[in-house]
Order: sequence, then C-alpha cells, then structure tokens
Amino acid sequence: MDQDGQDQLHRNRLEDAQTRCYESNKKRFHGSEEHGDGAANKHGRPRTLPRTAVVVRTYTGFKWTRHAILNFRAMVSELALRSGGEYAVHFLLHVRDNDLLIWADPATAQRVLDDNVLAEFHNLTVLWSEAQMRLLYPGEFGPSFSNPASGNIHGVFRSAHMPLQHFAMSHPEYTHFWNLEMDVRWLGNYYELFDRLGHWAKEQSRVEAWERSAKYYIPRLHGDWRLCLSRSTCARDTW
Repeated sequence: MDQDGQDQLHRNRLEDAQTRCYESNKKRFHGSEEHGDGAANKHGRPRTLPRTAVVVRTYTGFKWTRHAILNFRAMVSELALRSGGEYAVHFLLHVRDNDLLIWADPATAQRVLDDNVLAEFHNLTVLWSEAQMRLLYPGEFGPSFSNPASGNIHGVFRSAHMPLQHFAMSHPEYTHFWNLEMDVRWLGNYYELFDRLGHWAKEQSRVEAWERSAKYYIPRLHGDWRLCLSRSTCARDTW
C-alpha cells in the first residue's frame, strides 16, 4: 500500500520511533510484572509510572485516506512521543476472512498486513480473526443477555473485548488500555485529552461505579456532574 511522493516520516516506521522513545525513558515506568501505583519515594510520589496502550480497532478493507494517515501520525506523535513512552499506540486489525490462518502462517499474516496497512504502521499492528477467537475462547457460553441479531458470541459486534483481552495478556508491560474506533477524531492534542481523562477518572468514587457506568449522563438533563453525584438524580434508572 505504498504511495508515491511519501515524505521522510511516511517512509520511517513509527513503531521504531515509539520504541526508541520508550527505551530512552523506561526507568520512569513499571516493569512488565509490576502494576498499580508503584512504590512511593521519600516524597510520597510513585517511583515508577504505569503505561497505557491506546488500541485502535481497524479491519481488512479499511481505506487509508490522507486524513486518516495524518490523524494516526498525530496520535503517535502527541501520545507516545510527547509522553516519553507513558502511552503507546497499537492497531488491532480484524481479518474478516476466517479461512486465513493468520496465527499459524507468518507468510499469510504478512500478506494481510501488506494488503491492508500502510508500511509505517506495520509494526504497530496485531492481527486477529473471529476464527482465532473461537480457538482462544472455546467455552460454553450461555444466553446471558438478549441477542436479537442472532450474532455469534465470537463475532466482533458482540465480543470486541475478546481480541482486546488477548492483546492485553500478550502485552503485560501495559497497565491500562483504551480501545478506540478508526473514526475517532480529536481536534485538540491527544496527550492532553487522555491525560485529563485519566486524572478525572482517578477523582471518581468507586462507590456505585458499576451503576454509573451502566447509564448515560446528559448534562442538560442531569445538570452539573458534581451536583448530580450528590443527589438522587444519578441513581435513577432513566439517566
């Protein structure tokens, strides 16, 4: 999927820059076996920091427009490089042809990459398929919730968490994970967005966290978030 007139950045592999950036700063971060907040130093601050993977979901046949290319270059630059390795960007490529043994045949996996992902993103990409998920998660799954579309439990629309979980198990160096769609766009700086979301999340009470996560918060309907938390409004099933 190479294009004519590519600039130097396009010819370089972003994974190399992302890895070099982390290697230059790895003393700042947890090891692959260490999670949580890290041990505190004499000032009460963590000695090391957790790392976060921003995992973007893509699929075979996705059209890499110039806009999409610039967006994901910006994501790598603003998240991974600016943070010195605190964040890393990866792609989960859904291979929709279940007859392709991408997990067992390196040549097939490389052909899928060449046909569907720009060279600069190859080393950031992990392939998966629903057939692979059936091998990894063969359990007997009961009818735990309504399935009006009659979709397969291993299908992407019902169990997009399966490939993400497999990715997480394969990458113990990360403590936290964000899962994004390819059409996500942010007009500001990606690092500032995720950094502020993380700080906001740490401030939230764990009490009734499940209940809050199961509902929508609509500012016009429920008012200020902090006031909403202190009233019974946030406990209603309608919010």
